[in-house]
Amino acid sequence: MHKHGEVQSAVHVPVLHIADVTAVAMKQKGCAHPILLGTRYTMEQPFYLGRLAKAHGIQAIVPDEAGKTAVHRIIYEGLCRGIIKPESKAVFLAEIDKLLPQGADSIILGCTEVGMLVGQQDVGIPAFDTTEILASIRLMLRKLCNPAQTLRTDSKALLAGAPSRCPNK
Repeated sequence: MHKHGEVQSAVHVPVLHIADVTAVAMKQKGCAHPILLGTRYTMEQPFYLGRLAKAHGIQAIVPDEAGKTAVHRIIYEGLCRGIIKPESKAVFLAEIDKLLPQGADSIILGCTEVGMLVGQQDVGIPAFDTTEILASIRLMLRKLCNPAQTLRTDSKALLAGAPSRCPNK
């Protein structure tokens, strides 16, 4: 993700950008002004914020400096080590509460580990877990592009919005 352009230019198959697939999921629910929670790099650098804004017209809201520091610390010192504390969840929810008055209509859980701490059940606006979004798209593509595999019970849901053809076929 951080080097999407470099990777894409080096290969001959489409490479999914996590900001793009998140933006599609957000647009399907009519959201355009999310709170973005992730590592400091994710909350500050243009690979995510810039991509959302320039390619999709989505203006993300991020915590202030103290909030970024707290979120980043919890991710690296806690979640990355599998440490999930009620106090950490309280910090994340407090950051969300501080940012809601800025017009947020959704939340992007923009780091692999954030979904271990907070989720849709914790907030009153749509929450987009980027790990779940990317995994579900990857699963859908795998099923669609593997002719030997049969689509089973949830084929209608998997095919909704599916690409018209698989890459390089």
